[in-house]
Amino acid sequence: MKDKLKILITVFAWISSAIFIFSSVYIALFWGIHTEIDLSYIWGVLFVSFIATLVYIPFLTDREISKRRMLIYNILYFTFINILVLAVGYVLNWFYLTSLKMLCGIELTIIVVYVCVTIIIYLCDSRIAEQMNRKLRTRINNNKD
Repeated sequence: MKDKLKILITVFAWISSAIFIFSSVYIALFWGIHTEIDLSYIWGVLFVSFIATLVYIPFLTDREISKRRMLIYNILYFTFINILVLAVGYVLNWFYLTSLKMLCGIELTIIVVYVCVTIIIYLCDSRIAEQMNRKLRTRINNNKD
């Protein structure tokens, strides 16, 4: 349980950081570098990050998941995140629904954040798996001697 909580805190940090970094680029491009934003923006990002982290919990299962099921989870997760960001953005006036260019920009930002966080999680999981395999090989080799 402690390890899963640590993972969730890390995922929250990655999501929050990625949103802040890429939305800063988005804001600079669409509204200008000197744009002042409301404090509600920060609370909105933290809320989106928190909900996205909670919805990530099914990915932390200890049982083996087929590639197909994982793909379905990822599609559902991305769809949920997309709806969440658009809904929170609409409520907090992050963008205007009448501007196709702005909607495309925010959608691109959502995709970039999602892909970046997914890649980071994949790389970290791969590193952990490699460390576990190395320890396992070491134990097997030690038992042979």
